[in-house]
Amino acid sequence: MQQSSSDKAETSATQPDKPAAPMRKGAKTRQRILDCAEILFAQQGYKATGLRDIAAAAEINQPGLYRHFSNKAALYQAVLDRALMPIFELMLKAQQQQQQKQQQGQQQHTEQLQQLMLAVFDRLHAHPHVAHLFQQVMLEQQANSEIVTNWLKQLLLKGQGLLARDGKQNAEQAHAKVSEPQVNIDNVLQLLALYNLCVGYFTNQQMITELLAVNVDSEELLARQKALLLKLSASLV
Repeated sequence: MQQSSSDKAETSATQPDKPAAPMRKGAKTRQRILDCAEILFAQQGYKATGLRDIAAAAEINQPGLYRHFSNKAALYQAVLDRALMPIFELMLKAQQQQQQKQQQGQQQHTEQLQQLMLAVFDRLHAHPHVAHLFQQVMLEQQANSEIVTNWLKQLLLKGQGLLARDGKQNAEQAHAKVSEPQVNIDNVLQLLALYNLCVGYFTNQQMITELLAVNVDSEELLARQKALLLKLSASLV
C-alpha cells in the first residue's frame, strides 16, 4: 500500500537525518523544473500556466519534461508537496513535543505553537515564492481541488491538535482520520488568523513597502511581525 505524503512525513520525522547524496543530472533537471513551476504557478496560477511555459523556463523541451512528470496535475502535486511538506513536518514535530509534555503532566503548550509559527514564518521568508503559491492555491480551489483539499485536511488536523486546550481533545485530533476531520469552528478561525499573519506579510509586500517605505526584508520589520505572531499565538492556547 502506497504511503501518502503526510504518512511519509510522520515516518521521516521520527528517523535521524541521513547525509544527502550528490544530486545526479536527472535529479538536477527535475529540481529545476520544480523551481520554475513553483514560480510560474505562484505568479500566474494553475490554469494560466502551461507545461510549454514551464519547459521553456526550465530550458528543456516539452518531451523532456514528460520524462519527469506525466502531466500538469502531477507536476502541480509535486510542487505543492515540496512547498507544504516542510511546514507539515514542522507541525508534526511541534505536536510530538506537545504530546511529550502532556505525558509529563504539562498541559500548557504555548511555547510549541510559538516556535512553530516562527519556524513557518522563517521558511516563508527564505522561500518567498511559496507564500504567493499558497495565495494562488486559495484563489483557484476549483483547479485540482482534490489535491488542494487533501492538503488542507492534513494541515487542519495537525493545526487543531496544536490548538487543543486539553490532552483529550489533542489525542482525538491526532488520531482522527484525514477523510473525516473533526472540525472545530474556533480552531479554524484561529488557524486562519495565524495563516494570514504569516502568508499575508509576504503576499502584501508591495503594499507594506508603499505604506511604510520599508522593505519587508528589513530586520526591524521582520522582528515586529514575529513579535505580533508570538503575541497572537500566546493568546490562542
